[in-house]
Amino acid sequence: MTEELECVLCLKLFYEPITTPCGHTFCRACLFRALDHSQGCPLCRSPVVLLPDHPVTITIQKMVEKYHPEEARKRKAELQEEFVYVTAW
Repeated sequence: MTEELECVLCLKLFYEPITTPCGHTFCRACLFRALDHSQGCPLCRSPVVLLPDHPVTITIQKMVEKYHPEEARKRKAELQEEFVYVTAW
């Protein structure tokens, strides 16, 4: 089941997963980084317009937390550390 809970952009466990209108799911940070370069879905190129406060896909988030709790905590810490580094830079 781990593969189904991985982002195809970063190849890591989803963190704050967002499902696009075309049905593909990505980590929030990965998706918005990709949308900085193109307004299409990174997989199928369908137009994607999302606001920065777009809600996470709760079902997928709960599955990540239930089946991979330790890896989810590590992923959160990793992204928080990255955010601190970027804002300090």
